[in-house]
Amino acid sequence: MTKHEIIDETVEYYEINPIGRRSIKDPALSGGCFYYRENDGIIQMCAVGRCMVDPKKYAPSGAYVSTLLEGEGEEILKPEYRGHEAVFWRDLQQLHDSSTYWNLQGLSDEGKDYVLNLKKEYNH
Repeated sequence: MTKHEIIDETVEYYEINPIGRRSIKDPALSGGCFYYRENDGIIQMCAVGRCMVDPKKYAPSGAYVSTLLEGEGEEILKPEYRGHEAVFWRDLQQLHDSSTYWNLQGLSDEGKDYVLNLKKEYNH
């Protein structure tokens, strides 16, 4: 998949249920998430966790995506998501993590701006 396809897919996934699908430690705060967790029977994954082969393996690690990619390689990602640099995954993760980018309806105005900027940054 291209970076733009991954960005669009990520937005679409979380817009269905921004609170229930995002895997945030504290929804009121930015930063800090889980690659995978089950919360009241609902499976939640962060932006990178959704793209991993086995997100449960990294659920308790708390490791940054760049650290995981450097240590284990992009084989931690499903084949269709491979071929993108760690900084892209970090920026995509920021879209997921920041509470200012989401509201109950989906992307906030700030989130829409962030997505546009991501697409401009990764327009190659």
